[in-house]
Amino acid sequence: MGLARKLAVAAVLTLVSTATLVAPAAATHVGCGTVITRSTSLDSDVGPCPSTAIVIQGDNIKVDLNGHRVFGTPDPGEGPGILSRHNRGVQITNGTVSDFDAGIAIEGGGNNKVMNVTARDNIGDSATGDYGDGILIASSVDNLLLKNQAIHNGPFSGIGIYQAADSDHPNTPGGPATGNTINQNLVLDNNICRTASGPCDNDGIRLEPGASKNILVNNIVRRSALDGIALFRTANENVVRHNTVEENGFHNVAHRKGDGIRVFSDRNEVIDNLFFRNAGAGIAVGFMTPRGVVRPAVENRIIDNKTGGNLRFDLHDLNPDCDNNVWQANKYDTAFPPCTTAP
Repeated sequence: MGLARKLAVAAVLTLVSTATLVAPAAATHVGCGTVITRSTSLDSDVGPCPSTAIVIQGDNIKVDLNGHRVFGTPDPGEGPGILSRHNRGVQITNGTVSDFDAGIAIEGGGNNKVMNVTARDNIGDSATGDYGDGILIASSVDNLLLKNQAIHNGPFSGIGIYQAADSDHPNTPGGPATGNTINQNLVLDNNICRTASGPCDNDGIRLEPGASKNILVNNIVRRSALDGIALFRTANENVVRHNTVEENGFHNVAHRKGDGIRVFSDRNEVIDNLFFRNAGAGIAVGFMTPRGVVRPAVENRIIDNKTGGNLRFDLHDLNPDCDNNVWQANKYDTAFPPCTTAP
């Protein structure tokens, strides 16, 4: 976490200490910067907020947005709209979070749930690299994102799982990012580029290095700027099943076109998904550097998917002879190389 972000969060906690909720209520008025310590249901919209609107502090807290909107400003630098840091058993439900650097950030802790929330128009500051996702899970385990909508967020993802701090996400704490389930979410139009001329690497669902052993199931992902689903290097042993991934990768800046799913990592399962009409491949495994060097991704199982109408190959393994990736029983129009075409 960068110094600027630490100071910003510290300022929020200091300024709102007198607004901390100390008792549960059926419907409670919450203002910008409130620290919530008991289960709470909102009685009105919250915003416009110049910084984080709601900070959740404590385990097993339920925050029901109660159909209301939590919103920031058009300017960068607000941080996440709702922040839960190092908590367990938190539930955030039933409302909209918009116009922050990220909609909802779950950082550390585990066993939290985000359900029936719309995260839209949350756009991070590319200059600082802080945030840039609709909903993000950062170094947190066994969380559930269920039946949410992530619409027009960026420049990194609609939904992102991250393990440790890197140059793009300096706010991210260390620790595992495993056992998370992303189920039945609608992920649309996350097509914000870092700048007008690129790069444009905004994914629908993004698992960055170390985000392993997570489950992506029954999601609909459409019209992301780059890949519909991206499994980065060392994001190993994830399961991607029963998702519909369409029309991704059609940005108009200098960058590779996006795939339905791009697998940069090892030992993942991509089973029984639909990948149609993406700008690159339907399913692509491996990565070629600008110098033409293949970075292998091995021991992945790509089985029983349906794909077609993609502008490159429907099935594409960049590893020579598929390098122990299993391609089997997929339905496709075009494929390369032949090792991707096993019946």
